[in-house]
Amino acid sequence: MLIQYKITLPYNHPEFTLKALGSSAELIFNRPDLLLRSSNFFNMLSHPQSWDYLDGLFLLVFPLFQLAALVGVLAFLKWVGGASRLQVMVRDPKFMLFKTVVISILLLAIVVVSAPTKTPSEISARIKYQEAVKNGETHLRNGKIEEAKADYIQAAEMAPKAWKPYFMIGQTWQAQGRIDEANRYFRKVLLYNPIDSPTLTLLGNNLKRLGKTKDAEKMLRSAIRAWPLNFQAYDSLAQVQATQGKREEAIQLLNYAVQINPNYGPGHLNLAMTYHSLNREQKSRYHFNRALPLGLTGPVVEQIKSMLFKTPK
Repeated sequence: MLIQYKITLPYNHPEFTLKALGSSAELIFNRPDLLLRSSNFFNMLSHPQSWDYLDGLFLLVFPLFQLAALVGVLAFLKWVGGASRLQVMVRDPKFMLFKTVVISILLLAIVVVSAPTKTPSEISARIKYQEAVKNGETHLRNGKIEEAKADYIQAAEMAPKAWKPYFMIGQTWQAQGRIDEANRYFRKVLLYNPIDSPTLTLLGNNLKRLGKTKDAEKMLRSAIRAWPLNFQAYDSLAQVQATQGKREEAIQLLNYAVQINPNYGPGHLNLAMTYHSLNREQKSRYHFNRALPLGLTGPVVEQIKSMLFKTPK
């Protein structure tokens, strides 16, 4: 049930295809965030979220029904007798293997038969959508923001319920400094994929920059809940907490970030600054020294160094 909840559920949307079933290895190695879609079961955070109906359905109701079915089968086998022919056959390893193969083939056949067929026009539209997305990626790599934006807008028009084009349109507006427009498209993403952690993080960061602290905190906590390994969301939430004077909680969140990714330089640098604000200079200098070899340079870093070590600027 845990695998069903963590892996199958995120694909339970109109775009579900056999391709989703065949990409299990890619999902595990490239999208581990989907495997940790919710922190409710593991209670990984210090600020656990309340269960929603899907949590209760997949982690409580369905397992109870399965347990009841198992108890019923065992009771039936005991009732028919210990040496009955049926019980001997059911416990035969060959029978169990045969049953597993038959059920797997049956389930695969059900998926194949129930999968909606696509018309030639739908297939052509899908190919054009993929070409538009690919062109947008190429233009982004070449620094052509406006051309990329046009490509992604075209892709969004072809597939209005696909969230990725909206995310990329928001990214292009973000690159041009138009936070208001970026937020508008990030919110569109959340209409179709409300648990996308990168989108929640970007939106939370933008709300933080706009001074909307409570909304930013809500978005960033949602980002962490959607992907508990999102160290950048921990960092951003720590900054929100620090601005509210909650520096101890900020330190805890930053420690989460550098535990997840020990080579995350900004996390060490922010820890150094936060410890310094609490006059805990030993830990402040430790994290600053951890940050320096990780490629952090520039006038801001030099200014922090002069402040921590009392050296001339």
